[in-house]
Amino acid sequence: MTFAVRERGAPGGPQHGIVTVDQRTASFIYTADPGFVGTDTFSVNVSDDTSLHVHGLAGYLGPFHGHDDVATVTVFVGNTPTDTISGDFSMLTYNIAGLPFPLSSAILPRFFYTKEIGKRLNAYYVANVQEDFAYHQFLIKKSKMPSQTPPEPPTLLWPIGVPFSDGLNTLSEFKVQRLDRQTWYECTSDNCLTLKGFTYSQMRLPGGDTVDVYNLHTNTGGGPTTNANLAQVANYIQQNSAGRAVIVTGDFNARYSDDQSALLQFAQVNGLTDAWVQVEHGPTTPPFAPTCMVGNECELLDKIFYRSGQGVTLQAVSYGNEAPKFFNSKGEPLSDHSPAVVGFHYVADNVAVR
Repeated sequence: MTFAVRERGAPGGPQHGIVTVDQRTASFIYTADPGFVGTDTFSVNVSDDTSLHVHGLAGYLGPFHGHDDVATVTVFVGNTPTDTISGDFSMLTYNIAGLPFPLSSAILPRFFYTKEIGKRLNAYYVANVQEDFAYHQFLIKKSKMPSQTPPEPPTLLWPIGVPFSDGLNTLSEFKVQRLDRQTWYECTSDNCLTLKGFTYSQMRLPGGDTVDVYNLHTNTGGGPTTNANLAQVANYIQQNSAGRAVIVTGDFNARYSDDQSALLQFAQVNGLTDAWVQVEHGPTTPPFAPTCMVGNECELLDKIFYRSGQGVTLQAVSYGNEAPKFFNSKGEPLSDHSPAVVGFHYVADNVAVR
């Protein structure tokens, strides 16, 4: 059994001190920076992948993992513990072009650049990826994120498992639980060759409150089928996330300049805010934004919507088109999509103080 805490200043690591882990006693000591008063939060990853038993060996074999779990710890330094915790985290969405050769339209070799993508995702708190079809083991090879959704199907089947996978996964510094995968009721042409759809999960914030997180990949081409996909997600949100804080990310395959009504209706019926619209144009949706790949002014197919809910207040405070951070040494993009990231500030109420 091993225990790990990321370094100071890293996503998921302490921001105002250092944590020393004692593997022998399964304990840790937090040392705050001199003069710091306030709260600090960090994640503790617990794993038995290194243990010499069946579950532990599975972690080395790749298709499955040993037992892994993550706990988020909040430390009150020099002040009285409260039942409200606030903080910040980054949420990134990225279509990683994971179709197997020769189907992927991104630069080759995909296994190499997928591993590089996974390494660079460590700079964020949460990453929702799409088209994670054929190279999942390479994606997580260099990942430090302790909470990861299991791929569908098991990676033992790659790349022949592509027709049976939705390509949707989440890597997170916060614990992700209650994963549910849904396939689209409607699809067209080559969209029907994979189990495209959306995932639902709950992300546990410091203090124990959760946010419902959706990760989707709609049909290409826009139009009635893409709109039907959005309606399916909207119906699921209404049935399963009523009154709760929600974040919806993914490859929407739609832009406001193509058909404003579908995206606007999706946001309206679910009480959602498009973080790009709010931060870059707020609050007016631009009817004709540039469709470039680099720059915050670009309207991407990849979007992040959100809302607050009972016990959790969310506020988008920043937006970034992260394309330049995902170029290779020749200045070529690692995928045929640009990753979008939103910086969120959260306030969690009614936290259990121990």
